[in-house]
Amino acid sequence: MLKTRIFPLIALVSIFLLGACEHKATPAVEDLPADTADTVALDTLPADRAFYGQAGDFGMSTFVLISDHGDTVEVTRTADDGTEGIIYGDAQPGDRYYLLTTPDSQTLVTAINLTLLNRYLSDYNIVNGRLVLRPESGSDTVTIDDLDEEQLIYHDARGKRTVQVLD
Repeated sequence: MLKTRIFPLIALVSIFLLGACEHKATPAVEDLPADTADTVALDTLPADRAFYGQAGDFGMSTFVLISDHGDTVEVTRTADDGTEGIIYGDAQPGDRYYLLTTPDSQTLVTAINLTLLNRYLSDYNIVNGRLVLRPESGSDTVTIDDLDEEQLIYHDARGKRTVQVLD
């Protein structure tokens, strides 16, 4: 009789203990701080939700892009919380851009002038606003600090800063 009462009690305690265990997912690259991800395989990065296309008109608070698919994407440069979107390179109508927006596609997160960037680099990808260089030794994810007509400045996760100037 005692055995019939102990077995259900042990089973019940086991169920509670197993139910209390919590699986902790590892963070995705996009969830990591900007300078945490360093050298990664491109196929392991999360899908990029950005638009590529040609810049249309610019306003003081708006950015318009005609995407490669023919859609017109108009976003505000400032989020409701006051966060300013970042534009790397000159805002030039007609230039080609990479445009990363908030998930609702209403607000600019990052815009990169690809017309300017292509003057400095030829072998790269951009994933979720991060520049992925592909030198002979393997991919290196870097953060752009500045991009203009005179120079491209970026740094890697270790803080090594690189400045490229046009000849």
